[in-house]
Amino acid sequence: MWVTTDDLPRGSLEPDEIAVSSVLLTVSAKGRVSNCTVSSPSQRPELDQLACKLMMKRGRYEPAVDADGNRVESTDLRRVRWQVPKDRR
Repeated sequence: MWVTTDDLPRGSLEPDEIAVSSVLLTVSAKGRVSNCTVSSPSQRPELDQLACKLMMKRGRYEPAVDADGNRVESTDLRRVRWQVPKDRR
């Protein structure tokens, strides 16, 4: 998993609050995330930006290939569900 509950900064959400960050990732022909944009923001912009930062740092893919078998750039839409873990409530 590229983003876990351990990545949630303390105090960024109320105990029963949930935020969902939707991000669009550009994946290079080498399988690395080369760009991240928030496609559907949550009510917590700082968490949206953190989701992008972590996806850029940790994201790894098997590169997409074209009809000739050549590696090509691709995109992927991901959602990160932020929620305070029960043991931190």
